[in-house]
Amino acid sequence: MTEDKNLGLLSKLKIKNESVKTFILGRNRSLSLKTQYHYGLDLDFIQRHLDVSMLEATPDDIEALIVLFEGLGHTASTIKRRMASLSSFYDFYLKRGVISRNPVKLVDLP
Repeated sequence: MTEDKNLGLLSKLKIKNESVKTFILGRNRSLSLKTQYHYGLDLDFIQRHLDVSMLEATPDDIEALIVLFEGLGHTASTIKRRMASLSSFYDFYLKRGVISRNPVKLVDLP
């Protein structure tokens, strides 16, 4: 039943990024649907503003995102929330050996 709800959530969000889908489906036992929904929104927004795949992003890419978000008028708390979503995404893939580091943890947040 939870998997059906997660697939419905992904459909509602219209997430096309496979790594985000895998992250949300892989975390379904430990996150509420509301949290998964907001992770999906944040990660989709982040991917649309990155010039590279999220899995290929460097600390420099993350810093550029933060500068962009500040320029768009996002509050520090919004930027921190989005970076927390992204950091959780990276931790998920770090534990699975897909990436070797979490670039969010290598930058200073506002």
